[in-house]
Amino acid sequence: MESVDKIIELVGPSTVSWEDAAKNAVETASKTLRDLHPQKHEGEHLA
Repeated sequence: MESVDKIIELVGPSTVSWEDAAKNAVETASKTLRDLHPQKHEGEHLA
């Protein structure tokens, strides 16, 4: 079975760190989006 993926960009606020900003963005997005899974793309580094 094939699947279709949608790639979105998330931006979140934080005065602490970029990790905290990413966490805030995912938490906010998860309120309206289903099945959020981080994907690593060529040239990117996921923490």
